[in-house]
Amino acid sequence: MHVRLVAILALVVLFQSGAHANEAQEQHARALFVEGSTAFRDSHYDRAYDLFKQSYLLFPAPEFLFNMASALQAAGRPHEAAEALRAFLRVRPDANERVGLESRIRALEEAQKLMDAQRLLHDPAPELVAVPAKAAPPRWTRRKTLITTLATVGGVLVVGGIAAGITLGLHDWHTSSALGTHSVTP
Repeated sequence: MHVRLVAILALVVLFQSGAHANEAQEQHARALFVEGSTAFRDSHYDRAYDLFKQSYLLFPAPEFLFNMASALQAAGRPHEAAEALRAFLRVRPDANERVGLESRIRALEEAQKLMDAQRLLHDPAPELVAVPAKAAPPRWTRRKTLITTLATVGGVLVVGGIAAGITLGLHDWHTSSALGTHSVTP
C-alpha cells in the first residue's frame, strides 16, 4: 500500500514539475518509473530498483528513493533498503511519516543482522588451505656455498702472494748511499 501511495505521489510530482527539469528527461524518468512500478508489481524487484534508480538520477524526486527502498526490501537486501530510506529522510527531513520510517530502518537493520547470522550458520567459513612456506635450502647447499667462498678467497690470496713474490723477486735491488751504489740481497 505504501508503494502505491508513493508511486502516485511521485507521478504527481513528476507531472507538476515540468519547469524544473528538461522535458525530455522528465518524460524518460516518467517512463522508467512506470516500467519500474510494473516490474515491482510482477515481483521483479531488482529490475524495479534499477529502474527507480535511473528515474531518480534523471529526475531526483525524493519519492524515488522511497520506491528504491521498497524494491530493495522486497529483493531481500535490507541494509541497502535502510540506506535508501536514510537518504529519503536526508532529502525530506520534515517527512510526516518520519517516525514510522525510522522504525522501518531499525527493523531493516535487524533483518540484515539476522540474515548475516543465518548465513554464518549455513555457510561455514571457507576452509583454509595451508600453503607451504618456501623451504630453506638444504644444508649441503649452504656448506657448498661456504666451501666455494673460502676456496675462492684462499685462491685469490695464494695468487696474490705469488704475484707479489715474483714482483719483489724480479726487482733489481740497488741501493745508493754516500758510499756508492751496491747490490742488496733481499
